[in-house]
Amino acid sequence: MTWDAFPNITGYKIYYGASADKLTNTVETEQATYTVGNLENLKTYYFAVAPISNAGGQTWEGGKSKVVSATPQPNSVPDKPDSVTVTPGDTLLTVTWKPGKDTVSSRVQYRVKGEGEFTVLPSSYQSSATITGLENDVIYEVQVYGVNSKGNGSVSLTVEGTPKLSDIEGPELPMVNRLDAGTVISSVTVPWDNTDYNVSKGSLPGSVYDENYRTSWIARTWSQSRQFTFTFDQGYEMNYLIYVPDLGMDVQNNNGKRYRDYLTRFNITINGQKIEESKVSFERGKDNEYFIVKFPKTTVKTIAVEGVQWNGAGNVSLPEIAFYQYGDLDDSITALFANDSHTALAEGVDQDKIDALRARANDADAYYVNREVLLDELNNAQQLLEKKDSELNVRTGFTSRTASADREYGQSASALQPLGLSALSNQSISLYVEGVQEGDSIKLVQWQQYSETSATTKSYELHNGRNRIWLSQIGNSGSGERGGSLYIEYSGSNADGIKIQVRDTSANKNVITQIPYLNIQPSQWYGKSENERKALITPYVEALKAQGRQRRHGHHHPG
Repeated sequence: MTWDAFPNITGYKIYYGASADKLTNTVETEQATYTVGNLENLKTYYFAVAPISNAGGQTWEGGKSKVVSATPQPNSVPDKPDSVTVTPGDTLLTVTWKPGKDTVSSRVQYRVKGEGEFTVLPSSYQSSATITGLENDVIYEVQVYGVNSKGNGSVSLTVEGTPKLSDIEGPELPMVNRLDAGTVISSVTVPWDNTDYNVSKGSLPGSVYDENYRTSWIARTWSQSRQFTFTFDQGYEMNYLIYVPDLGMDVQNNNGKRYRDYLTRFNITINGQKIEESKVSFERGKDNEYFIVKFPKTTVKTIAVEGVQWNGAGNVSLPEIAFYQYGDLDDSITALFANDSHTALAEGVDQDKIDALRARANDADAYYVNREVLLDELNNAQQLLEKKDSELNVRTGFTSRTASADREYGQSASALQPLGLSALSNQSISLYVEGVQEGDSIKLVQWQQYSETSATTKSYELHNGRNRIWLSQIGNSGSGERGGSLYIEYSGSNADGIKIQVRDTSANKNVITQIPYLNIQPSQWYGKSENERKALITPYVEALKAQGRQRRHGHHHPG
């Protein structure tokens, strides 16, 4: 180090360290030059100098100079690399090593065993590299050497590797309603700029829908678009597709992970309109071998699909994508019923029709987005066919109600009308609604009585026909069940025509519990005597007492 001399001082103090804001080491000198030793080669250090004076028995120190940096350089070539290993892949070898001392970068060279000169890979590497374009079942020799400003170091010990075609047993995808991609796809937009041509296999774009798991597209980086856009020869009704990731190991990042484990969500754009993230979901296949990506039923002419992973993860891949046309099973099951509340069968429905539809719904070679719902609707039809209407949770007798109506009578009350049901949170239920007219407002309200926070309710808009509701957690912020009692809030002109059936579609039928409820119409309450009102309330009170006795014997309901 050298610097301009400073007059009328006795020396200098040198500050230095591994970062500009942490100059933790010091050394003093009387000269305007100094050599700092015992530093690590190829590591950047930061320095500042301050004038000092010890004259007259006192120590004085001036301000520091600006911070400068320097990197010690080796005076010899690197030591040879150590621990070189080779991992075979399909037409490739993945090489890893431990760089030798004083290595700035490493080079990799290879050849067919015992044949000719070594071929040096064109790029420089740090501790791993992938040699692509090799021939399977041929033995190759691989060497690594380090490089710095003094030249090339000695080569490592020679290691051998044999590329092999790995045994890939891809998932057996459903075939029912599967579109013949080779026939219906008219064009594909590929993320060419984000394609790793060294490890992608096959000819794009066909390699991602050729029903061959050995061909694939693999992204070059996580930070650029991974979106494929498929255009079909015509519009097809769809509500899901299946995305198969590369089933091999990540040879790009050499992190020992599988490509299939990186995916966290999917972006879907249909006919140029991006689908809201909340409306796109997916199911993971066994061991992440495939992902069933679900979206609202739409007539699809073009669809853009992008697999997304957490930032900095290994790269997304796509060996196979499968598209499925929306079948008529859902509509055929709906046609079994004469009304939207599914409380009456359509004319001509018999056991043979129900059995035939049940066989289709249970077909192992088919996938249905809401299979459990379809099977439950068939159970609903079976109950009606067997005249077991009493088993259904059906509610009528609603009124168009607002809390302000009660205030007209000098009383306060709620617009909520009880269903006599409570339900667990983080579960789905089905409501079949009949009679809603244009301009009406009808909601399911989930209510937690003993909430420990201000969030005591959650409401869900309803419409005629099937309403699939995911019941959120509400109420107390601690552990434990956070479901609640269920209510209807209705405002409209057809209260007498509203009919609602609530169904528990869980495997164990344990999401919904019937509870006593009190639903008094205004005409039954206002203007009535105390005895008349007591007569209305008494059955409800007795039912509560009976339920209390049941709970003391170990029975309980969520809420």
